[in-house]
Amino acid sequence: QFETELGEILTIDCLGTGLGQDMTLSGQDSQGVNFGEVVNGQTYRRDFVLTNIGESEGVITGVNFSGPDADKFSLDNAITFPFSLASGQSFSDISNASQILFTPGETGSFNATLQFTTDLNTDVIESINLSGSAINAATLTPQQEPFVVPTTNTGEDVIYDVPVTNTGSLSLVIKNSYNFASNTDRLTAAFTNASGPDSVYPITLEPGQSGNIPVRFRPDGSVDFYQTTIAVVTDENTSNSDFFCPVPACGASSGYVHFVDVVGGVNRAK
Repeated sequence: QFETELGEILTIDCLGTGLGQDMTLSGQDSQGVNFGEVVNGQTYRRDFVLTNIGESEGVITGVNFSGPDADKFSLDNAITFPFSLASGQSFSDISNASQILFTPGETGSFNATLQFTTDLNTDVIESINLSGSAINAATLTPQQEPFVVPTTNTGEDVIYDVPVTNTGSLSLVIKNSYNFASNTDRLTAAFTNASGPDSVYPITLEPGQSGNIPVRFRPDGSVDFYQTTIAVVTDENTSNSDFFCPVPACGASSGYVHFVDVVGGVNRAK
């Protein structure tokens, strides 16, 4: 309303449409994504959260890694840009590839920042802090894969040594071994009772040092070829361990499991 100099009141109707809040991105909490302490030589994955908490749909146009260790981090290569997020929608709603990858490549502590850019004129950027550290590890490496035991006569009962080497940078202890998979009970891990009088375990291997895993071969001549997978249990989470196995599933000792394939032929003529 306006009042004129003559004291008249003029009324003007005004119409308008209010605009909702533009797309606003909300990422990880203030802690960011922390990979913790990992073993060097592998790639690790963590989920990330990216949600549009604004009132309008928007487009994520790209991503940028910055900071002193940006080359240690990457996104799952299944993620493609650009992509749209509706109001209230998270990236995990439209893709199952919402993961950040950490590949240290060396020991130490690493930090970087992950930034998402949008199509808004305001150049809104959502940042997620990334961190992680890596340590060296022991590495248990069979000297022959698969290990081929010598051809053995039917009815013989022989112990053969399967050589392995610690090719890593930390010491490890071989605690035990057991049969993981086999098509016969004639080619098996030997001396698996770590507390028994005949046991060769534990075996300590310093970096560069080798040791032997005993296997027992008792071919009965029912087949020409025998094979098994020996699970070697160590105390260290080495750079190539297959999984962690608790007691009693791993026999006498819990620990980190390494697979060693063993094969052998039989001389049936004897």
